[in-house]
Amino acid sequence: MKITVISTKDNPLLGRREIDFEIQHPSTPRRVDVRKEMAAQMGVDVEKVYIVKLETKTGSHRTLGRAHIYDTVERALLVEREHIVERNKLPEEEEG
Repeated sequence: MKITVISTKDNPLLGRREIDFEIQHPSTPRRVDVRKEMAAQMGVDVEKVYIVKLETKTGSHRTLGRAHIYDTVERALLVEREHIVERNKLPEEEEG
C-alpha cells in the first residue's frame, strides 16, 4: 500500500491537521491498516489519527481518503464525531 498526500490543511481552532490522500493498492485496504500507515508516515501516534473517509471507485486500484491528525488524544475524543471514533477503533480496543 502506497499513501500519497494530496493536500494538508492546518485547523488550529480544532487542534488538528486535515489530510487528503490517495492510496495505490492491489485490494481495498482496511481502515485500521490505513490508519497505522498514515500514523507511521506522518510520524505521530496512531491514537491521534482518525480516518474520516475512504472512497474506492469500482474496478480501480486507487482509493481517495481524508484523515484528521489531532494534537492530543483528548482533543480528538472531544472533537471527532462518535461514529468516526467507533469506526477507527483498533482491534485491541474492541476486545477489551
